[in-house]
Formats: sequence, C-alpha cells, structure tokens
Amino acid sequence: MHAAGLSDDGSALKDYLRQGITAIAGLLLGGVLYAVSMKAVLAYKHLELIDSSNGLQQMSRAGVADYLARLPGAYKQVFTTLLGYDVWNNRGMRLATAVCLLLGLACLVLALRKKPLRAAVQVVILLVLLPLGLNVVYLLSEKHPTLLMLYPVYLVYALVLLLTGLEPDTIPRSAAWLACLLCAFITVQNVIYANGAYTYRKLVYENTRAQVYTIMAKVEDLPGYVEGETPVVFSGDFTDSNFTYHNDLIRLYEEGETGLSGSAITYDGTIKWWFGNIMGSSAKVVNTQAELDAWAENPAVQAMPNYPASGCIAMVDGAAVIKLSD
Repeated sequence: MHAAGLSDDGSALKDYLRQGITAIAGLLLGGVLYAVSMKAVLAYKHLELIDSSNGLQQMSRAGVADYLARLPGAYKQVFTTLLGYDVWNNRGMRLATAVCLLLGLACLVLALRKKPLRAAVQVVILLVLLPLGLNVVYLLSEKHPTLLMLYPVYLVYALVLLLTGLEPDTIPRSAAWLACLLCAFITVQNVIYANGAYTYRKLVYENTRAQVYTIMAKVEDLPGYVEGETPVVFSGDFTDSNFTYHNDLIRLYEEGETGLSGSAITYDGTIKWWFGNIMGSSAKVVNTQAELDAWAENPAVQAMPNYPASGCIAMVDGAAVIKLSD
C-alpha cells in the first residue's frame, strides 16, 4: 500500500511538472509568433517601433542583472497598487481589498490543514511567485507601467473567490458570500472610476485634435511655409502648457498613477504618430528630443511668448515654430 501511494505521488508530480513545462513552452512559442508577426507588420506598413520606457524596443537593451534588480520593485508595486492610496483607490476600496486578501489566506490555511506537507510547500512557492507573475509588466517596462498596464494584478480577486469556494465542507459558506460582496463592491468602484477616466481621456483627445487643427491652420498662413517641406517645431512641453485640457470637475483624473494627462500628445515619439495617423498630415514635424532641445535653446524661440499668446507661432530660421512653454 505504501509503495502504491509513493507511485501515485510520483505520477502526480510528473503530471504537474509536465503541465508546467507545456505551459512555459506555449508561452515561449506565443512570444516567438508575436515577434515574427510584429516584424512582418512593421515591414509591410513601413513603420518603426517607438523607443520608449514601456515599448518593445527597450526590452532587448536590458540584461539579466537589470531584470533581477527590478524584482523587489515588482513585488512592492503589487501591494502598493492593491493597498496603497491613489485617487482611484479610496479608503473603502483599500479596506475591502485587505479583508479580501485576509479572507482568501484564511480559507487557504483551512483547506491545507488536512493536506500533505508537499502540497503546502507547493502552495507557498506559488504564493511567493504570484505577485511577480501578476506584475511581470513591471520587469518589461523599465519599472514604468501605468495603471492601464496593471490589469493582471487584479486577477488576485479571482483567486480569492476561488479560495473561498475551495473546500465547501471545511470553509464556511458565509466566507464565499462575503468574498463575493467585497469583490462586487470593488468592481463597481472600479467601473465608476474607469468610466470617468475614459470620459476624461476622450475629452483630452478631442481637445488635442481641435488645438492641433487650429495651430496648423495658423502655421499654413505663415509666409514661406510649404507643407511637407518646412520643418514644424513644437517647442516646449505639451503636458505642461496652456495646450492641455483643463476641467476642474474632473481634474482628479490627472492625479495619481493613472498615466493620464491633459494632452494626447505627451512626448516626442507621439508627435509624428499623431500627425501621420490622426490628422493624416504630411507636415514635416520635428519629432526627436535632441532636435527639440536644440530649438528650445534658440534665442529667437526663447524670446517668443507661450501659446496661445499672439506671436507664439512664427517662422524662425526657416522653420515654423510653435512655442508651447519655456
């Protein structure tokens, strides 16, 4: 009987390992297919990837040491996201999350009381790896994921619901109901905030588009300007100027780690994309930070008033310059 038990345990472990290896192989294969398809699309569309802090380009720059150095931050951010204060994560949501996590942990302990030690060890290992698995985007984005990139973190609530219904004979039914109520409360709060955030984002988008059309109409009237030939320079910061969208009623969406701002054009890499894909414009927009910095140092540009004051759009040294901010 004892030998049969050992044999069964060995077979179960082999199945467990085989499933894990199969899952990892599937992920790797998916990654390869994604990379190949991405390369094909880029070549077909004649596009280039933006080299930003959370883009695909930067992933190849990091070495093993870089990823290892990011591990503590990946763990910390999971708990900061779930339990830390932010404009979207009020006191009620943080309390509900804390109770959810404690409830899930208590149910897990109850479920493991009659299990072999090996099962407990496996569960502990999985729990240690869980935060990293939920926040792997932190490792891949040079430690700069926005809130909109952290959806996997919220899978922890699904785990809580699973744990509270794991052992019906051991875990009180009230625990499952309480977990459902807490998760429903958190979900409703998130839906309310998300709707506001996306409404704000839409307003920002429309404001940016209207502002750019207005600016370019004035640029086209500049003497000597030729579409597609004359460089167009936006000097200053889009997100820290009068170009941005302002609304006191919903300004809270500009705060916290939401990744939202008052301008749909945020950094140099998005300027060319905006003009080419949103406006369908052939304007020769300067879109590298080095060039923009050089223009910002130009004495004639420094002497210009900031947008939208009269004189903020002018021809300077053969280029159409829009002075957004100092």
